[in-house]
Amino acid sequence: MRNKAILATLVSALMFGLSPVIAKQVFNSGVNVWTMVFLRNLLALPFLALLIRWNKLSFKIDKTLWLDLLGLAVFGQAMTTLLAYSAYAYLATGTITTLHFLFPVFITLIYFFFYKERIHWAQWLALILALLGSLTFMDYESNMSWLGIGLAVGSAISYAFYFIRIDKSKLKAIHPYQLSFYLSLISSFLLGTLTFGTNSFTQPEPSILGLIIIVSMLTSFLGVVLLQVGIKGLGALNASILCLLEPITSIIAGIIVYKEPFSALIGLSSFLILSSVGFLIFSQRKSNETLSVGLEFDKLKA
Repeated sequence: MRNKAILATLVSALMFGLSPVIAKQVFNSGVNVWTMVFLRNLLALPFLALLIRWNKLSFKIDKTLWLDLLGLAVFGQAMTTLLAYSAYAYLATGTITTLHFLFPVFITLIYFFFYKERIHWAQWLALILALLGSLTFMDYESNMSWLGIGLAVGSAISYAFYFIRIDKSKLKAIHPYQLSFYLSLISSFLLGTLTFGTNSFTQPEPSILGLIIIVSMLTSFLGVVLLQVGIKGLGALNASILCLLEPITSIIAGIIVYKEPFSALIGLSSFLILSSVGFLIFSQRKSNETLSVGLEFDKLKA
């Protein structure tokens, strides 16, 4: 189960990491943030509905879960994307990456101080390596905007909320296909109401709409489903650390697509993050082996 969850989380990180490269072309065409986030959620709905039907799952959800769904859709899924995309108007990409990917730190602090959970030394070490790697992404030469910093940090906090609510609420019992469908449904309804209500919708060209569909498939469809599998199997903290593979994917894609420069500092950052991810995977595999040995020993005693 843990190996499946690790793989699902890593693949979701790759998909989320590819999406900003495509989204950049969408924004360059004149499509605004509101339109992008609205369509990203809306266009995933038919595919998620087909998955639910294909797997013979029900569209019915326990009425007691609707409030949790609404909160997760608004303050987790929709707000994270809106805040992160909005920050690009005020800060350099490296700075936003650094601030947004502080969300594992917020998860750790919330678990430690509010849930009184014990954080394993392997998790602390992986988190420190990841934090050091993320800090080297910071663009210290660019002008800092307090509004941009607030938006980027806000996206990290809302993303931490997303992870924790899936891990700690009754929503954890919902199948990932169902959960993704209703999160996208609620998000697209609320975002559509705000987008059209404020006359903020910008009509994308057919070719740009195709790119938005690709982003929707990578994120709101496949990426979100796989991420939920990872969170449910590994817990919010472990999954969040593995998700730090996402910025490395974005950097590599940016170098290939946009010929962006690659520096020694980026190389160091990538090495530190990959080390943290590799160390966490190794520690999880050792934990699985220990558990398996323990179960076999218990069987022999019985």
